[in-house]
Amino acid sequence: MYTIGMSDALFKDAPLADVTIETLPRKAAAWPIRSYLAAGGVVIDGEEVLLLRRRNGEVRLPKGHVEVGETLAECAAREVREETGLLEPVVVMLLGTVGNHFAQRGRRVMRREVWFLMQTASRLIENPEAQWTPTWYPLERAEIALTFEAERIALRWAQAVIP
Repeated sequence: MYTIGMSDALFKDAPLADVTIETLPRKAAAWPIRSYLAAGGVVIDGEEVLLLRRRNGEVRLPKGHVEVGETLAECAAREVREETGLLEPVVVMLLGTVGNHFAQRGRRVMRREVWFLMQTASRLIENPEAQWTPTWYPLERAEIALTFEAERIALRWAQAVIP
């Protein structure tokens, strides 16, 4: 069964996935599908990248759902501001798109993640989301710290284009 969601209409204008990660277990083949579009940012300042640490130990890049009427770049910047509390993220360029297919709570999730390279004029952070602790990590250690492969891919794309 396929459940059509509001964000499905957004897929038509989204970039195709450059890379797809499939981690669906065989038992999930008949589960209902939830699909949505997300955008996020890899914020680099000098030799460091802004990561989020969750109390359960996860280390992530900021990203989230694209809202109706919002461009992908606007979504990425908004999600960086909301999740990290970073006041002035600036989108530099599109990095790429990851198709991320996984199982969660009895559903097959088909998420298309659009990633942007970002920078900031100021490291000033105010009121990050309560579930996150924003931390500047050295670039050379960040890939190992990240919990999920989709986000490691986005980080590698960013590292490939920065001088």
